[in-house]
Order: sequence, then structure tokens, then C-alpha cells
Amino acid sequence: MCGGDQRYEYQLPLPLPPTVFVPLFTLYFRWLFPEGRTTTDVIAVGFQEIVDLNAVNVAVDSKASQRSVMWQEAIARTLAARGSYTLLSSTHLVGMLLCVYVKSTHVAAVSHIRSGSAGVGVMGMLGNKGGVSVRFQLYDSTFCFVCAHFAAHRENVAGRNADFQSIIQKTSFEIGEEGVREGVKGGTLESGQFQEGTSAVGVMDHDFVYWLGDLNYRIDETLTTDEVLQKAADHEVTTLRAHDQLNIERFNNNVFMGFEEGVINFDPTYK
Repeated sequence: MCGGDQRYEYQLPLPLPPTVFVPLFTLYFRWLFPEGRTTTDVIAVGFQEIVDLNAVNVAVDSKASQRSVMWQEAIARTLAARGSYTLLSSTHLVGMLLCVYVKSTHVAAVSHIRSGSAGVGVMGMLGNKGGVSVRFQLYDSTFCFVCAHFAAHRENVAGRNADFQSIIQKTSFEIGEEGVREGVKGGTLESGQFQEGTSAVGVMDHDFVYWLGDLNYRIDETLTTDEVLQKAADHEVTTLRAHDQLNIERFNNNVFMGFEEGVINFDPTYK
């Protein structure tokens, strides 16, 4: 499970959508409604490692399905205390779970809801690592949420970058030819990118794309572990951000090209 207050949010630099909140799992879901936030139109909640990533759980889905139901029920209880929300879709793959909710007043304006999953773990295909995703159209805008769990270990930066690319390449949503034509006509899809007869769209074929998850990027090895621990104890977040592998890789256009990340202003929670 992605621990503490760690989260990552990305949004394409396009006109602002309805209020969207993208928390990862945190104890008691206190991030679902942080201080000062009174209403949210869309909420996406992502989990990693809802089950242990052992060989049995990777091969057999029974325990993951049970855990998914348990978390959905817990989220529903929390949301019920703040208003009326409807679960648009939930999808899981081994330890990953993504649940997307919309305020019930908007449900009639939602269409073309689809979900997907892509395993990129063992042998490049199993679900111990990978991504689960949900896409939909809300009024005239299209949204895609991807909850991902990338390769571990400090030195495996290239593996994490490759996981990002693999998830994009493997994920597609069958919305039908009519859905594609509606998207092109309405301007949410670029007409030149879709031939007649196309019935599926990819992750990047949306107005707003959000990635969340345990991306597993660490502090770069230019800082020793002892230096990292000391700077964390001294709350030197700005210094640590400059050595964040994800920031470095994004700056070099190796991953998450065109995306923006919210400023990390909390202390490191893991490695």
C-alpha cells in the first residue's frame, strides 16, 4: 500500500475541468475531504497492494476481488457523510484498485464509461506491476484516470520509465465507432488521428488525464541514504525534490512528457 501521505497527481495543461480530486489511500480517508474543500465533482481513489504481491495472488484473483469490495464499501461510507456520490466504475488488477465517483447530480451527463488494465510485471505481462484505468465523458469533456504501480528498487529508473510507456501502449478503451465519431465531432478527439472505422481510444486521447499511484521513483543516488535521512529529518523538502528521480526524468523528457505534477510539500514517506 502506498503509505502515509504520498500521492502523485498529473493533469494535462488544458482548460480546467469540474473540480476533481485524486487521492491515494491514506488512513481513514482523511484526504477525501481535506480542510477547506467543501465540494468535489469527481473523486478518484487509487490503491496499491490491497493484497500481498506473492505468486498465489498474482495467479489467482479471489482475494483481490474480496478486498476490492471491502474498500469500496469503506469509501462509500465516507462519501455518504459528505453528500451523494455515485460510483462510475471500479477496476482492479492483483494489488491495484481504482474507484471513480461523481456527484450524483452529474450522473445524467456521464457517458462512454470504460475501464481497462495492463500488467507489466513478471515477464512483462503479469499484474504484480502495471496499471488500472477508467475513462468517461462528463458533459463535453473526456477524462481518463490511471492508477499505476511501477517497478521497484532505487537503481531501476529505466524500468519505471518503461512501465509508463508500456501501460500507455497496452491500454485502450472500446467506445465504438459512434463514440469516436461523437468525440471527433465534439472536438474532444483530433480528427486527423482517427481513421473511419476506428472504435477505440487510448490513454492520451482525452481532454484530461490523471496518473496516480505508487510510481516508485526514489531520491537519486547522488545523495547517500544517510544524507537523505538527515535532510528528511531537517524537513529540507526543496533540496530533496531537486534530487527526485521523477523530477529528473521528467526534465529530461524520459517520462510523463507534457504532464504537470502538484508541488510535493510534505516530508518523504518511504525511501
